[in-house]
Amino acid sequence: MIATRSRPAVHAAEHKPYQLAQAAEAGLSVPDTLITNDPEKAAEFAECVHPVLYKPFRGNPVEIDGEPRLFYATEVTAEQCRAKSVRVAPILLQHRINKAFDARVTRVDGQMFAVAPHTETGAVPLDWRVDHAANTWQHIEIPAEVRARLVVLLDRLDLRFAACDFSIDHTGRWWFLEANPAGQWAWNHPLRDQITTAIADVLTQETIP
Repeated sequence: MIATRSRPAVHAAEHKPYQLAQAAEAGLSVPDTLITNDPEKAAEFAECVHPVLYKPFRGNPVEIDGEPRLFYATEVTAEQCRAKSVRVAPILLQHRINKAFDARVTRVDGQMFAVAPHTETGAVPLDWRVDHAANTWQHIEIPAEVRARLVVLLDRLDLRFAACDFSIDHTGRWWFLEANPAGQWAWNHPLRDQITTAIADVLTQETIP
């Protein structure tokens, strides 16, 4: 991870409700989202914007039975949203985009690198992280308007580095899902070396406050 201008910026940017609000203000398309601990409101939302995903607030692993586990985006029904356990703590629900493919956009200062995962069968997984090994990666172009609005967002979040996830629907519209201030980038995809070089250049050619 490249150091940001301030460590508090990383913590603030990791907060999903904050970054989603900032993304919308920056002009990016954000799926309909609800954060609530009211089961009836959750169920009503699920019925209105079906299909709906449950998503964690942060990407940190949690320990279950002594083992670290990650929570991935999971489709839920209105009936599941009515569970009494929803009252224990707020949950994040989001409309599931009917996507053609996903994209991971990595920003390093003024440069952006975009790749898209593809499976051998051509199926588009709900969350590509679930079976990372099943994906092959291709370089893709970022629409100029999306690029400009993403720059506005990441500047608002005070991030010099971020790995951002998008879903692209069948009309070509890019939907912002999240920005990861310490997102992964070094797996085997065609732009890994360019990202490595960009990060190395930043770290060796200037003093970061």
